[in-house]
Amino acid sequence: MRISKAQKTKLIDHAVNYSDFLRNLLISNNELKNILENYIDKSFNSSELQKYLSNKKINSKQTLNSALRQARQLFYSLGIVRDINGMASLEEIFQLNCSLAETFLHYAHDFYLKELTKVYGSPQDDNGKKSNLIRA
Repeated sequence: MRISKAQKTKLIDHAVNYSDFLRNLLISNNELKNILENYIDKSFNSSELQKYLSNKKINSKQTLNSALRQARQLFYSLGIVRDINGMASLEEIFQLNCSLAETFLHYAHDFYLKELTKVYGSPQDDNGKKSNLIRA
């Protein structure tokens, strides 16, 4: 289903009436509304989250935190708008929250594993053999 830009704006404005969090976020981040409009007419898909984050250059703790914060703001806002406007099922909202948590943990794990390996070397088991940290 194709939604016009005017309809997308109305959907966002409607959600703002019911969410102080969304209102404050849109006031503090002028770009977010335009970015949000690109995602509103699609059900949440974790590949969109992966694609969004893969376009971010992450090479420091600050850039990691910034990328994860921007993704959280965008995709939480998406969930709020879709939920308030009756466009998302409970399953979609649950999947969105689970995907955010899982993806963020993986990004943080991968970043800090690289950083700690630079300082302390690769993780080793009790016998001194290289060991990978377990990540479910």
